[in-house]
Amino acid sequence: IKISKKDWRIKQSFYMSNYLHIPIINYYTKIPLWYNKTKKIGGLNMKDYFDYKDKVCVVTGAASGIGYATVRQLLELGALVYAIDKNAISIPGVQKFIKADLSNKLSIDAAFTIIPEHIDCFFGVAGLSGAVTNYYTTFTVNYIANVYITETYLSKRMDNGSSICYVT
Repeated sequence: IKISKKDWRIKQSFYMSNYLHIPIINYYTKIPLWYNKTKKIGGLNMKDYFDYKDKVCVVTGAASGIGYATVRQLLELGALVYAIDKNAISIPGVQKFIKADLSNKLSIDAAFTIIPEHIDCFFGVAGLSGAVTNYYTTFTVNYIANVYITETYLSKRMDNGSSICYVT
């Protein structure tokens, strides 16, 4: 069935998850049709909606939790991912895994010698729980490392239109 763009409207926000689908509602019949998010809607491929294809993305905290999920999603969207973590990861498709301790300035400096000079997107997801680690280490990883990375590296390696996202 060929349906014109004006016959459709998006009822709900787009989701990036592999497991969620975008509900599309026919404007006239009000019948919901479930389309996988990779389908074209109005000439737009939904996987390209966020335009990560061939973008250099750096993710800290990539070995577990939100950082791990971020790496997998960026790879699915076609990004060139550089993953930083204290613990090793094994995600196929990562451009480079860089072992770094974000509580140590020298370790951060060493990691950024490996990362390309131009960064399109930075996801600072590394974080520690104060219940498990001491206050100083937690504050250093969750806050001071992000400030240091932003002021020392991201301010020089990112252009207008680049993005930074911190989740700690």
